[in-house]
Amino acid sequence: MLQLQQVYLEHPPLRESSDKKILVMLHGYGSHEEDLFSMHHELDPRFHVISLRAPIPLGWGGFAWFGIDFLPTGISVNEEQAFHQLEHLKHSLRTIKAWFNGADLVLMGFSQGTIMSFGVALTEPTLVSAVIGFSGRLIETMIPKHPSEVLFSRIPVIQTHGISDPVIPVSSAREAASALNRLGFDHEYREYSFQHEISMNCLNDVNDWIQRKIFPDRNPV
Repeated sequence: MLQLQQVYLEHPPLRESSDKKILVMLHGYGSHEEDLFSMHHELDPRFHVISLRAPIPLGWGGFAWFGIDFLPTGISVNEEQAFHQLEHLKHSLRTIKAWFNGADLVLMGFSQGTIMSFGVALTEPTLVSAVIGFSGRLIETMIPKHPSEVLFSRIPVIQTHGISDPVIPVSSAREAASALNRLGFDHEYREYSFQHEISMNCLNDVNDWIQRKIFPDRNPV
């Protein structure tokens, strides 16, 4: 049995494929491992799904990857805590990758989970093969001083965001998209007429992207 430091949920692929991909889900602030996991039946059935619980418990029963403060100027991030937890997350991802004999890891995050997913891709790009980021942004200090465009260019990224998002403004998402493009990621960015959420048309676009970028022309569903 896979042994991780944090609580997780797991679902084997509904359809076997010779090209094994592990989809690792990272939920948002105040949520838990069951949140994104409930979507697994809407995604490509060839994924082996693992949904991780963030390590920091919150008072109402949810969990966080790092602390935040709600200020009049917007949300302030505890960057020191984010970097600390990023190292723990990467340790868990290395454990998952080793357990599955070096299989490709695809990270799928929402909000804080997207921030952490981008952080992994930026600081240890050899650990992941693709990133799906819903309603997130970048922590600028996670961008390495000497980025490797060669390593970044092999990582496809799809980033989605609502133009009316009251939690992470769409301007922050656009800045992240610009940075990821500049750094050389194989990046696609989509905007939708919603707030801090995931809609079915958004999910349909992500599934189309998965067909093109994760399982291209191999064992089509």
